[in-house]
Amino acid sequence: ATAHSAFDRVFDVLPGELAPLLALALVAEVSGDQATAERRYARVWNTDRSYVNAAFGLARLRQAAGDRAGAVRVLDQVPTDSRHHPAAAAAAVRARLAADPAALTREDLRDVSERLSRLRERPEIGSERLDRLTLDVFTAALDWIKAGAPDPTVEVLGRPLTERHIRFGLEATYRALAKLVTDAATRIELVDRANAVRPRTLF
Repeated sequence: ATAHSAFDRVFDVLPGELAPLLALALVAEVSGDQATAERRYARVWNTDRSYVNAAFGLARLRQAAGDRAGAVRVLDQVPTDSRHHPAAAAAAVRARLAADPAALTREDLRDVSERLSRLRERPEIGSERLDRLTLDVFTAALDWIKAGAPDPTVEVLGRPLTERHIRFGLEATYRALAKLVTDAATRIELVDRANAVRPRTLF
């Protein structure tokens, strides 16, 4: 309430400025007034696409409301030349996967696979972050297979959508991530997870 009062006074003095309006949007979101927050975030974002925090705010609200597609649409509007574009692209991957495994579709898995492949062309996102996103995608694919049926005609990150192939993908990603972390305990945990998810083989 104190923050709302303060930012409201600033907005009264500078009614055309977007910064206090963005602050009021965040106050509304934290206060649980989602309708007001969404209206204010949308006004800021539709006025000036350099206010990327407004896009993330809109995406949070839409995802919280169960509108995965709406969250992805607004994150896709972040300009590709923005320094925040990789973060928005990563958030779009997670938003697309934010559903029960049975509710995901082949198109969801194809889409996140393509998005992650494009992200690999942006070196500023970092190898560790890419590997963690890869884990999210392979984990969602494995859960989807368990919830329904495999589909070898579909590929996820270059691997057929079968339990065996996806498990190998998870194993490889856990091992790649283990090489990047500096904490010994975390490295051991990642290697253990790689061993646990690896499919049974004759050798």
